[in-house]
Amino acid sequence: MNRRVTTFLGSIIVTLAATFCGAAETITISTGDYSPWTVEKSTYGGYVNRLVREAFKRKNIEVEFVYLPWKRAYEEVRTLRVHASSFWFFNEERNAEFYQVGPVSWHNEVFFHLKSNPIPNWSKFSDLKPYRIGATIGYTYSDEFWNAARSNVFGLEETARDDINFRKLLRRRIDLFPIDEMTGWRIVREQFDAGMADLLTTLPKPLTTTQGFILFSRAHPDSERLSSLLTASLEEMDKDGVFDTYMDEMLKGNF
Repeated sequence: MNRRVTTFLGSIIVTLAATFCGAAETITISTGDYSPWTVEKSTYGGYVNRLVREAFKRKNIEVEFVYLPWKRAYEEVRTLRVHASSFWFFNEERNAEFYQVGPVSWHNEVFFHLKSNPIPNWSKFSDLKPYRIGATIGYTYSDEFWNAARSNVFGLEETARDDINFRKLLRRRIDLFPIDEMTGWRIVREQFDAGMADLLTTLPKPLTTTQGFILFSRAHPDSERLSSLLTASLEEMDKDGVFDTYMDEMLKGNF
């Protein structure tokens, strides 16, 4: 039997069984490590995944998070192997293929560079032409960023992980590395020797100020229902002050 058909039937059977038995339904969500927003080895799985788990719990739905490299996490939701994926920066072009539910997080993506390699602030991508920019495979960044890279407006080197990009930056193999500001400083302080953070700074102008969303494939039979439930639950939690409570705890290191 075609795998996609099998996935549809399996999903329907699980939903019906949970309904008749009164038991909590269980769904699977692909995700990855992007501390402190999504973290496999942490108390709550990160700020975003904590919100998502609690939101579905309020609707009697349990969540199983599957931590993967980001590119694979995206493919899992695109090919209907999971119910959803957490989390992705908003992208207008995705609306044709996905429900984008949220926002569940707010981000300031900035360019990191060495203090010993002073770089003038930028206003347009052509200002970055003299520099080698690192990127992490599978990340959204922005449409404008990728269009500029594909047009060779600046040089781009992609690697599999953020920490590898920071190592390349510290070794001067790249000049700039864009990443969420909070995530970037956390990686440097947690995964590198003491004092490495003092060697780095960021450009004043961010690459993008954006928001995080949960993706549900429009082709999945459960997506319309699940995305509606998540939207309603997140609205309740926002009114209840849960977003602010979780954010305060995240800033204290409890995520």
